[in-house]
Amino acid sequence: LPLDGSELPVWVQPAPAAGGGVVLGEVEMGLEDAVEITNASPQVVSLAGWKVVARRNGFSTGPEREAVLPAGTVLSPGRSLVVHEGGDAGQDGPGDLHPEGWSAPWREGHEGACILYDDQGVAVDFLRWDGGVPSSEPVPPGLDFSGSLEAPAFGQVLARRYGLAAGHA
Repeated sequence: LPLDGSELPVWVQPAPAAGGGVVLGEVEMGLEDAVEITNASPQVVSLAGWKVVARRNGFSTGPEREAVLPAGTVLSPGRSLVVHEGGDAGQDGPGDLHPEGWSAPWREGHEGACILYDDQGVAVDFLRWDGGVPSSEPVPPGLDFSGSLEAPAFGQVLARRYGLAAGHA
């Protein structure tokens, strides 16, 4: 989900210490929702068994909202992995996963949240945004999130901006 100058990075949050610096780098809402996971640490990190969880007020919290990363998924330092909504493993490629059955309830201009969990079920990163109404998703235990983000318009993404003041969205 590279920024091409037409997309506005609107999310300012420091990389959390948990998870070895693996963070949610970008969230895209559109015809095919997607989440970019970035390894901001200096070590290779195994993402086998990690989960990307999509939330939105009033929508189910069933297993279709959780993308579990398969065995053998590793992320080198400074590299990113994009997890795409729907699809099948036959569409996977370097840097791209298409977990079968994963369905994010996100929509441009509407509230939502995304949570990244490690293989032990510990939340390592979190993002929520408002759109018309506030997101009701609570901050997971052990994480910090402050500020307020507005849902992106069509064609834009929520993108982490690195190297800025810590602690605020």
